[in-house]
Amino acid sequence: MKQPLRFYDSTAKQNWRRIYANGAGLENAQTLINPENSIIPFQIRRKKSLNVIAVFDLYQYDNTLDDFVFELDVLTIIPAPLSNHLRVVQTSEVDNIIWNPRLSFTSDLTCGLKYIHLSDGVFNWYSEVFRVCEFDDTVTKNVSIMPNVEGMVGTSSISWTTGGNNHTLIISKKPY
Repeated sequence: MKQPLRFYDSTAKQNWRRIYANGAGLENAQTLINPENSIIPFQIRRKKSLNVIAVFDLYQYDNTLDDFVFELDVLTIIPAPLSNHLRVVQTSEVDNIIWNPRLSFTSDLTCGLKYIHLSDGVFNWYSEVFRVCEFDDTVTKNVSIMPNVEGMVGTSSISWTTGGNNHTLIISKKPY
């Protein structure tokens, strides 16, 4: 099953599909959008293990350093109990690590580009970069959908304004 927020075993692999991985620039990247009060659901498969998830860290992009820096341990802002949000479902062959938050975080995330680092002490997983945005009642007051973005056949874009900032998501068909 394809997941919107994908995870990889290294930061070198985490964004290989993204435009900015080829020099287009991280600030202009088209990334997955995430609300400030939670992290969208995701699932990771690992080899069968008895190890618990011990690290759930969030890193934020610092444009002055042009690199990511540690922001916070997500486990500190999850409403208890943790098992309501993060579960490991074991099958006979693999474990499925499932993040499906039931409640908002106890404090909001700062807006910006982020990625998640998860670890069970043996394996490490790094999410693709995503953008945390503030969503309020002014969201989607100005939404437009355009076909064939910038003359590219088979693409569409969705544009909207959030808190005075303009955003555009370009969607294309996967070539077969």
